[in-house]
Amino acid sequence: MTKNISPIRQPNNGPRRFSTALVATVCCVGLFAAAPIVLVLWHVSLPVVRADSIASADRKLEQGKRADTPNSRLVKLNEDEVNSILHDRLTRSGKLTSDSEGLHDLRIRLSGEQIEIFLVLGHRGAEITVDLNGKLYSQEGLVHFDPVAGRIGALRLPQGALVSAMHQAMSSPEESQKLLLPPNIADLRVQNSQVLLRYN
Repeated sequence: MTKNISPIRQPNNGPRRFSTALVATVCCVGLFAAAPIVLVLWHVSLPVVRADSIASADRKLEQGKRADTPNSRLVKLNEDEVNSILHDRLTRSGKLTSDSEGLHDLRIRLSGEQIEIFLVLGHRGAEITVDLNGKLYSQEGLVHFDPVAGRIGALRLPQGALVSAMHQAMSSPEESQKLLLPPNIADLRVQNSQVLLRYN
């Protein structure tokens, strides 16, 4: 008498494979979605502020204000001196210790005829660094900045978007008022890795 032997049932791996593929897909999507956030929150190294440069910067500015001849009204500030002035003004305004949203730090790097501007924005503990590279100069009493490159954190920004954003900012009457040169300054520009200020 022969017994009917049922065939060995193979385990059904379909659901397991599907769940593994689903988890892998979700992880990949999450990674690609998180990548821009990680890039944006990446902090670039800022130029060092030399506290001992503020004295020479203030001395040059004071001499330029009081000068009698046109040549002596031209003030040349190096990168350390400009950063020390910015740090001093931000410290006095309370920006460096404020927990409110907005600008928390501002530093620059000079290279030839170009300036690289570093802006630290946002809330304390959740700040982003905006890095803008371009040409800084004045024209008809207004400060102009022509961007050539920019980043938010480590995320590079298209130059077209930078130019468009800068044009929109300067076309607003409110923002244009903020870009007016002080009445006692006739000219501002970057040249030979220095910021040049000419007093009236």
